[in-house]
Amino acid sequence: MGDFTDALREGIGWDHRRGDVIMVALNGAAGCEKRGTRPAVVLEANELESRDGHSIIAPMTTRGGDGPNGIESKRPDEVVVPAGEGDLERTSVVECQHIREVSLDERLVRNMGWLEDECMAEISEAARFALGL
Repeated sequence: MGDFTDALREGIGWDHRRGDVIMVALNGAAGCEKRGTRPAVVLEANELESRDGHSIIAPMTTRGGDGPNGIESKRPDEVVVPAGEGDLERTSVVECQHIREVSLDERLVRNMGWLEDECMAEISEAARFALGL
């Protein structure tokens, strides 16, 4: 989906929207913050999308486990996303306990794809749990 997605949004510019999957460089993290170049999902409401190059994201991981494709999550603040969804090469876990705002001007590596509404509903529930809402 990556080439298709890029072609689809090329020319009109990529306005990052809720559910977009992006590759971000989270270098410079401290303590237990997520670091390194990794996929993330945009969480913010579409009405907030024009905020001077910033976006609220939840990073993803491909850490191992006992589940399908080596990944399983039993945490209520995480959602497993299968490979292929959002143009992900590997099954990944959205880690809502690590939600953060990032500067896309500084951290965006590339646009990947987007997640369907059903998956975003699960992520929204996990984010609400993580934030105590």
